Amino acid sequence: SETKAEVIIAGCVREVNESYSSLFDFVEKHTKIERLIRINPPVIIDYLRIEKKPFWQKIKTTNVQVIFNLENKQKGILLIGPKAKVLEGLNIVRQAVDSVCIENVHIDRPLVSQFFQEKAQYYKREVKRLFGCSIDLQENGGEGEGGGRDGQSSSSQVELAPGVSLTMPQSSLSRVELAPGVWLMVQQGDLTRFPVEVVVSTAKEDLQLCSSLAAALSKAAGPELQEACDQIVKTRGKIPPGSAVISKAGKLPYRHVIHAVGPEWKDDEDLKCMLLLKRAVEETLRLAETHQCQSIAIPAISSGAGGFPLARCVKVIILAIKKNFQCKQDGHTLKEIYLVDTAEKTVQAFAETVKTVFESVPSPTGPLPGLSQAVQPVLTNVPGNRQISLSQGNLRLLLVEGDVQNATVDVLVNSIPMNLRLNTGLLSRALVTKAGPKLQEELDRVGQAVVVGMGTVLRTSGHNLHCRNVLHVVAPHWRDGCTSSHKVMRDIIRKCLEITENLFLRSIAFPAIGTGNLGFPKTVFAELITSEVLNFSSKIQLTALQEVQFLLHPSDHETIKAFSDEFARRTNGNFVSAKVPKAEDTQGFRGTMPSSNVDVHEMKIGPVTFQVAFGDITKEEADVIVNSTSKAFNLKAGVSRAILECAGQNVEMACSHLAEKGNSDYIVTEGGLLRCKNIVHVIGGSDVKQSIFFVLQECEKRKYSSVCLPAIGTGNAQKDPEEVANAMIDAIEDSIQNGMLQSVKKVKVVIFLPHLLDVFCDSMKKREASLASLQPSLRSKLTSFMKSPSPFPQKQNPLVLKKKTESASFQVCGESGKCIKNVVSWIQDLITKELCPYTYEDECIKDFNEKEYQKLNELQENLNIAICLDYKRALIEVFGLGKDLTQARNAIEEMIKGMRLAKEQKSQAELISEFIEWQYCKNSTFQSFDKITNLQLETAWKAKKRKTVVKINHQSYTVDLTTHTATDAKGHSLPVQRLMKSEVKTPEHWDDMKQQDFCVVELQPGHAEYNTVASKFNQTCSHFCIEKIERIQNPDLWNCYQTRKKTMDTKNGHKNNEKQLFHGTDADSVPHVNRNGFNRSYAGKNAVAYGKGTYFAVDACYSANDIYSRPDSHGRKHMYYVRVLTGNYTRGNHSLIVPPPKSPENPTDLYDTVTDCVRNPHLFVVFYDYQAYPEYLITFT
Repeated sequence: SETKAEVIIAGCVREVNESYSSLFDFVEKHTKIERLIRINPPVIIDYLRIEKKPFWQKIKTTNVQVIFNLENKQKGILLIGPKAKVLEGLNIVRQAVDSVCIENVHIDRPLVSQFFQEKAQYYKREVKRLFGCSIDLQENGGEGEGGGRDGQSSSSQVELAPGVSLTMPQSSLSRVELAPGVWLMVQQGDLTRFPVEVVVSTAKEDLQLCSSLAAALSKAAGPELQEACDQIVKTRGKIPPGSAVISKAGKLPYRHVIHAVGPEWKDDEDLKCMLLLKRAVEETLRLAETHQCQSIAIPAISSGAGGFPLARCVKVIILAIKKNFQCKQDGHTLKEIYLVDTAEKTVQAFAETVKTVFESVPSPTGPLPGLSQAVQPVLTNVPGNRQISLSQGNLRLLLVEGDVQNATVDVLVNSIPMNLRLNTGLLSRALVTKAGPKLQEELDRVGQAVVVGMGTVLRTSGHNLHCRNVLHVVAPHWRDGCTSSHKVMRDIIRKCLEITENLFLRSIAFPAIGTGNLGFPKTVFAELITSEVLNFSSKIQLTALQEVQFLLHPSDHETIKAFSDEFARRTNGNFVSAKVPKAEDTQGFRGTMPSSNVDVHEMKIGPVTFQVAFGDITKEEADVIVNSTSKAFNLKAGVSRAILECAGQNVEMACSHLAEKGNSDYIVTEGGLLRCKNIVHVIGGSDVKQSIFFVLQECEKRKYSSVCLPAIGTGNAQKDPEEVANAMIDAIEDSIQNGMLQSVKKVKVVIFLPHLLDVFCDSMKKREASLASLQPSLRSKLTSFMKSPSPFPQKQNPLVLKKKTESASFQVCGESGKCIKNVVSWIQDLITKELCPYTYEDECIKDFNEKEYQKLNELQENLNIAICLDYKRALIEVFGLGKDLTQARNAIEEMIKGMRLAKEQKSQAELISEFIEWQYCKNSTFQSFDKITNLQLETAWKAKKRKTVVKINHQSYTVDLTTHTATDAKGHSLPVQRLMKSEVKTPEHWDDMKQQDFCVVELQPGHAEYNTVASKFNQTCSHFCIEKIERIQNPDLWNCYQTRKKTMDTKNGHKNNEKQLFHGTDADSVPHVNRNGFNRSYAGKNAVAYGKGTYFAVDACYSANDIYSRPDSHGRKHMYYVRVLTGNYTRGNHSLIVPPPKSPENPTDLYDTVTDCVRNPHLFVVFYDYQAYPEYLITFT
């Protein structure tokens, strides 16, 4: 009953007290209660229920009910009974839990999880029967099920019994590994009490905690948080957007609070807003690392009151985090980065963006491209729309033929004059015609805000074009031999790439800007823009940009050829300058050094790399950036103005404050918003060498390794550029000789005015020339600093087979560690036995390109399989179960079969083209068919076909091989002819052919020719009886064979390429061989042990075997005595379809044939037609 019962005791005090005490004790002991002891993971409950029955029997004897809850949210052991006995039962449960040994077993092997899930109950029973243990397969990578008493997941300790607890992890909507041991997670939660060390608050410039999140944090923290913020502002002034500061956390459960000042969104300043948000995130992570924090929670900064569009906001934050951890792989204190919000919409946006950004990211345990890595480009043909692609890492360069106004990309580049008129050039006119007049109006509006000059880049929207943005560039005129036009053009290309990346856009298209009226040679521009794009992608870790298109008009054949040649050159590995000095030439004090960036001119000065480059110093990253300014340290002109504006108001205020103290040759401030730790402000009019000394001194004091500076004094101070360059180099040399430089390793001069670059380069060249005149004593003094440049890294194959990172985690529960060890061993043996992979070995695997890798990746995605590829061994392994494994095996074998056929066809086409050429006549001129079509026509002609269909300029034509005409679907006809490239004189001893294509001549016994062949046959086959010997006279085959022999003699540099060998065959094959020779239809017919080709034996007895020369119905056998071009040969193997390369470094230079034993051959295998001529046919019994 729900009605409360009352017992009233009345009487004398003493008796009442005694009665109360007795009654209370009775109620305490016998009141029925329930106690749930929550236990995780569930495998412990299962084990205790089955293996620890004595414990439960002991509890049940005290009239307590024991219920094991495994199915509902409240997982654990429920005790129901008298209160005193239930409390005693808690101690028994504790003892039981204490007696359990549990271990997590992680198996990193594909399909293990599915393998166990299919027979989960059977394996659980077997583990119980064999080992007395319990086992449970964990889902989602083995994370346990956690939760507080309300059933929600939380990061808390769950009480099992007095003194027994287990900490459970949080569940995340999305989880990805940024770097080894560093995780990015998305979770919905309350940032006032989230389980991390540091939380991020969105803040305004004055750090007044009034936004929704900041106010919530302030309320939970108490007044200490706002007081800390006020003190920061009082000390440092307002915090500009793009910055972050750190404070104490007050009463919040955190070590610190980081206040990130994000930008307020403005549509017309979208790029600036995204850059400021990116910097705010970067500064937030830097502060967390600096204060040795291991976990951080970050909200959607600026998405609320800041007005930042949510989709853009979360993408900028995630890409900034990704770039931060992928650019620097080592030394992170942060291990957990949570993206958190209370709003489901925001959390969902975070989760979806994480999935999109990281879905194609390689395993974080592998190497990441960086400055020091050079990646081998790969050339691939892209079906449709006339495209060729060149890949480096995750960036693809596309060569596309088409009209610029119809391009579909995120960003399109346009060339404009300084007056911004879009109706003056062909390119601009085409764009504005399609985009509409608003494009010109917007360009005029954007242009009014800047001073337009050479190298200017202006951004507008795409309007009616199929793009988001148009970048309008003012390109330079070509001046032969002048580096400034090169540099301006490179700077334009780089700016366009930077803008695209900073806008977090995926693709950009460049027309051939500058190759028209501006006069840039097409080959020069093709090399320049390709180099710049590849250098850009190797220099920074791209987070958004994936595709760069070179958009060329179909009628511009010269430019198309220039780009095609440049792409082809790079696929052959010729993308490192041949002027790289040898190591022995760089051992002196100064010396040139090859740079990974062709825009950067380098030389070594002892341990210091001295660089000169054309560019924007505000975009550079270094420990120190130098500002060349006035004596009052307030110069607002030229480079100094750009540095102060980009550094932010705080730096400018610091300059003013320090300058008031007076009598300073230089001052040092924080780096502000620039990508540096400090800015050293020097007086441009002062002695340059002394200024450099000051800068190097400050770097050494702070143990900095890199410094970036402008051409000090060449602006307002009007110093001689050559003197400035010499003074800089002198200062570095003197500092090294004085032993002053220990930390500084790189000094980079960034030139803003293009013409100054030539002056600095000339100065560097003169210094190089003086190397030989260095005194021996000086050279000896500096020996310890000498360092030759590092060699270029080996080029890597960028094709990546996605690794299936599926793994399985088990929780094994048992009485002892030994029992668990036995279970683990049993599991591993079971996996080895049951999950045997399907393996396939074939030389074609070494020729896999992007198409094959894509097919393998699709198989992995669509089927429950995992594929491992061993490129060096030409081996493929497929792990899978049942139908999926069979389907994958069939698809892979079919793919390799297709590759083999294509490879054979290509080799055959190459060979045929050496001596047969089919041509068609168009516009009164005969033109050659391509090599594959040439092979198709020749094959049809030999097979005596009357007609065959071919392609001429992408149109189908039916070729009549009797009338030698090609006719299209509309009835238009073209003449066709077959040419022999070289006619070879037939042997003088041949009989008269009498106008026949070929004939067979029987030799008379006793004739010298007969005796020669019979003698060779009888050396190993004397027990057989020769019935007759016939000479095969086939002029076409003879001509092809001799042409092939001439080619091989020239290639190998000698004429010892021919042998006379034997080949056994059956009677049915004789007419075909006599007319067509040993073509590819005979490859691997009777043997494949040394390759899939045609086999020829040194001794006749080998070919006399019935396997090869099968007797006919009369018992006659047939064997050819054959001229074979064996050439250079090596040992073969069963997987070969063509001879292997002579050297891995030159995969196109192949052996001519293969054999069973190079030192003492018994047989040879030929893979090409016309490499063997059936000279004599021996019939014997």
